[in-house]
Amino acid sequence: MKYTALFSLNILLFVHVVIGQNTSIDRQYIVQTFSSDLIIDSEVKVLSKDLNIFLVTLPPWISRDSFENYLKYEKNIKLFNKNHASKSIERCDLLPNDSLYKEQWGLKRIQASKLWCNSVGGVTSNGDSIVIGVLEARGIYYKHQDLLPNIWRNKKEIEGNNLDDDNNGYIDDCHGINCDTQNGTILPHSHGAAVLGVLGAVGNNSIGVSGVNHHVKMMLASEAIYESDWIVGLNYFLQMRKLFNKTNGVQGVFIPVVNISAGFDYGKAEDFEILCSLLDELGKEGVLVVGSVINSSIDIKGDIPADCSSNYLITVSNSTSKDLLYQNAAFGKKNVDIAAPGDDIMTTGLGNKYWYQTGTSLAAPFVSGGIALLNTIESKEWMEKVNVNPSEAALEMKNFIMQGADKNTNLQGLIKSGGRLNLETASKLMEQQYTKIKEISIAKIFPNPCSADEKLKLEFITNTYTEHQINIYNLTGQVIAARSYFPENLFNNSIELDMSNYSQGLYFLALSNENSTKIGKFLVINQQ
Repeated sequence: MKYTALFSLNILLFVHVVIGQNTSIDRQYIVQTFSSDLIIDSEVKVLSKDLNIFLVTLPPWISRDSFENYLKYEKNIKLFNKNHASKSIERCDLLPNDSLYKEQWGLKRIQASKLWCNSVGGVTSNGDSIVIGVLEARGIYYKHQDLLPNIWRNKKEIEGNNLDDDNNGYIDDCHGINCDTQNGTILPHSHGAAVLGVLGAVGNNSIGVSGVNHHVKMMLASEAIYESDWIVGLNYFLQMRKLFNKTNGVQGVFIPVVNISAGFDYGKAEDFEILCSLLDELGKEGVLVVGSVINSSIDIKGDIPADCSSNYLITVSNSTSKDLLYQNAAFGKKNVDIAAPGDDIMTTGLGNKYWYQTGTSLAAPFVSGGIALLNTIESKEWMEKVNVNPSEAALEMKNFIMQGADKNTNLQGLIKSGGRLNLETASKLMEQQYTKIKEISIAKIFPNPCSADEKLKLEFITNTYTEHQINIYNLTGQVIAARSYFPENLFNNSIELDMSNYSQGLYFLALSNENSTKIGKFLVINQQ
């Protein structure tokens, strides 16, 4: 049977609950069969042996929609429904059983476990495998026991036959390419192993560490020492995603993000015009590039890729467990976007060893891994945006990351977002826009009454970044003023309206977007 393998997974959820309405438990199903042949398995919880009723926890690589479709048409399924709790879940943590997880303070700080309740990575709600592009200046040791299951495999390439089986221009690119030799020979290096461990070390497998994603695929581009090598590697990722978009996922690879834990110290954008333009090309196809900044305590005034002006670039500096910027980490309100954990990070090393590493190279993959994990959100609306307008989806994802940062006084004024990565907050912003009704709310119209020589202020909350229309009506229903507005954030939007041409009287203000309209009123009085 197609889904037999899903019944061998056992996930423990640790939840804190409060009394409330019944709520469904995410990714758990109660299934009743006509016979016990299909789903009896030592890892499945048997609720009633006589009645053939079982509790099934859906694995991360199967979407809920596809699983429910399977249950609807499988002849041996009698009844099924989601599992429900008699109490609402206030806080949910899926804590992996990896032996060194207790040493991974960074995952706890970015609130990764809050997302793991819904998904531990791997696939989109459409069922597409999520692949992270990894560009490294040196080699990448990927054969670590905690990494190998999550390394991308080119199924069209036959390993070791010294042929370009898929005719993409690269010989034996089974897991990616060597940017120097332009073939599939990936040389081992500890730096690459450390980066991969943060992005996607296998989680909940009882050994070692967990990545931001327990399940994900990582595509490799190693030996990118020169700018020309970077272009080769980034173009490799670009062509893979471009083909995916062109064929609606039939061919190519869904790459939402590329991680670059490397750079050209003190480089200027004007000297790297072709490379910087390539970041825009990736962005047009829906790929964000996350780059680490230099490990030097200066306000960045020259560093590549940080100095590139691409809107599809997120630059990352490293923070400590006390949410301070690390002493040797770069900062800059113009060229450094966000901070992420990068001090004493437990991760994978050479052989099957684990080690602590420090640097911006470790901070960047927390952000890249987070972007990959956020793309597993169960939302048809989000995947529709990704498929129809991938470049806009990439920019929105960047905004979720930036707006969701934990602001603190230690980082404000030093970096653009003024904060450190928080995946839980970013996911909530994303869910507000893509899993709920896009409804607006007028918070305040003031001063009210106002005089003609004052500015009327409108404050409102919205769940969408799409265009908003503001119309002012008089008592006869005539539109006397109109303007459009694109919100810069979801909360605390404020607009000033000029009242100088308004006569005394009562007016109505209509605030609308593509999904809803809210009405407010205000009074204009003569100034005595």
